[in-house]
Amino acid sequence: MAYFSKADTVIQNPFVAVKDISTFCALWGVFQLIVGPRHNGVIVLILAFLISPYGLPMAAIWLLGKVQDLKFAIQDKIYG
Repeated sequence: MAYFSKADTVIQNPFVAVKDISTFCALWGVFQLIVGPRHNGVIVLILAFLISPYGLPMAAIWLLGKVQDLKFAIQDKIYG
């Protein structure tokens, strides 16, 4: 998947590559759960979730929303 920038050049979407890596990690984690040590499989599955678009990027978006809520609460308190 790609999109156009302001200079009309095609730029690859970085979340596509992350999705492929997290899918590979998830499959490797399931493989480790079945074949290898169970704790390694759990660790790899947790890492796969964290690097997926629903892990750390979503946590960063949530945190940014909370910071903006705090900013607006302070503005309402000061300006009325």
